[in-house]
Amino acid sequence: MGETSLIVAEKLDAVALYTEGGMDVILTEIGVKIKAFTPDVSTGKGREEIKSFAYKIARSKTLLDDLGKNLVAVQKAETKKVDVVRKKARDFCDTEKAKVREPLDEWEEAEAKRIVEEGRKEKEKIRSRQVSLAGYGMVLPWGDVAGMTNEEYGDAVAKAKDEWDTEQARAAEEKRIENEAKAKEEADRKAEAEKLTKEREDLDRQKAEQEAAQAKIDEANRKANEAQAAAQSKIDADRAALEADKKAEADRAAMARFEEEVKVRAGVEAKEAAERKEKELAEKQRAEKEEKTRQEALRPDKEKLLSFLQEVYDLSTGYPLGFKDEKVQFVCDAFVDIIQGQIAKTKKEVEEL
Repeated sequence: MGETSLIVAEKLDAVALYTEGGMDVILTEIGVKIKAFTPDVSTGKGREEIKSFAYKIARSKTLLDDLGKNLVAVQKAETKKVDVVRKKARDFCDTEKAKVREPLDEWEEAEAKRIVEEGRKEKEKIRSRQVSLAGYGMVLPWGDVAGMTNEEYGDAVAKAKDEWDTEQARAAEEKRIENEAKAKEEADRKAEAEKLTKEREDLDRQKAEQEAAQAKIDEANRKANEAQAAAQSKIDADRAALEADKKAEADRAAMARFEEEVKVRAGVEAKEAAERKEKELAEKQRAEKEEKTRQEALRPDKEKLLSFLQEVYDLSTGYPLGFKDEKVQFVCDAFVDIIQGQIAKTKKEVEEL
């Protein structure tokens, strides 16, 4: 027991330890040994010594605690006092053990972090090499890149770069030709759009002028009807006054004249109604003829615009697919949806012109 702890059990008196202040002497003795313990945590031997010394402190704690337990069994009346001293011994030993192990614990923690950091750096290096090679069009598995020496990696980069430069030159020429074609197509599309816009503006202006003219006609008709109604009201008022004055003397004559006037008025109203109906029919025919003429004039432009919108829609359905980045693919899909939705809305507006 003496070899595995800092105290010798045979030399200890439990009663003296726990009832006569002997524990302080033992703890002081252990503390002196702890202060004298100066290992080197930077060496393997030093770290082993720390483990061994910390274990001896733990064994000392167990030995002292066991002595207390045995004493408690014999002296039950002193249980409470012994437990307090036991706790003091345990706390002291636990604290000192932690202090002794602290440099070792710190070294082990730092060593674990160092190993993790080295692994992380190695993974970053391999991943960086994969990315560099992929940037030149050479995609290699993780295991292949991880197994490369620095010289092999340099050769692979040089080979990939040569192949990439050749491919890039060809792609650049194709891109230039494609850009020129797109620029011409965009210029043609812009010119056509400007033409359609001007035509639409002309149609809107003509429609506004027609609506203004129709409003004037409607206003003139309204005023004529009001004047006719006012004149009729005056005739009725004059007739009523005349009938009142001559009622007593000429009821029969007034009745005859009244019936004649009613007949005349009915004829006038019938004639006016016929003229008004004929005028409304002529106006309706004129409006239908104008609308038909307008539609005939507008039809080539509508067909041309609808054809253009269909071409744009067909182009939008053939955009590149299969982007590696999901966010890029999502933005592209959303943009195409917006274009197609606007095309559908514009087609409906054109068809309703």
